[in-house]
Amino acid sequence: MAEVTTPNYTIRYATEQDIPEILRMIQELASYERALHEVLATEEKLFNTLSFPTSSAEKVRNKPGAAKTLLIVPRTGDSSNNNGDDASQGGKEAVAGMALFFNNYSTWLAKPGIFLEDLFVRPQYRKKGFGKALLQALARECVANDYGRLEWSVLKWNKPSIDFYESEVIGAVSTREEWEGMRVTGQALGKLAESGKV
Repeated sequence: MAEVTTPNYTIRYATEQDIPEILRMIQELASYERALHEVLATEEKLFNTLSFPTSSAEKVRNKPGAAKTLLIVPRTGDSSNNNGDDASQGGKEAVAGMALFFNNYSTWLAKPGIFLEDLFVRPQYRKKGFGKALLQALARECVANDYGRLEWSVLKWNKPSIDFYESEVIGAVSTREEWEGMRVTGQALGKLAESGKV
């Protein structure tokens, strides 16, 4: 459903062999978001927490809370667009970007949905339709599985992304006037867990 091949690109599920590339893109995204110092991801952590639906060992490796990753790979065969940041060296395919996502649930709709944790397209591949293609792939996954919605968060300062998401091309509606995102992490998470113990 989400996987597709066009004359310009292939969108495919990541495999376990893609973990180093996924980690590099997470680090590149964090650098763009000025938060590289916050990245705790390692190859081992990604192996233990990501799901790989096309794994040769099993159809779907179902891990509690596991996320899946779609990769977009240009089909032009022209590696001159890359600047050494991607996996096109050594005969490997160039990966232009990724969509890392997991299922969520809407109680009001009584349906699962998809939460897009990270959408990232490498700078040299931007403005080529790859971000839109990844969002379209996730939308197809939602429609094919009768999911209720596709949602994600975007940093308030990231105006180019907000404008793109809210454009007619994507058609996203901001929920920032109705909802405020909340998060408990790190020491606060441990403190909250401990506060209810008897």
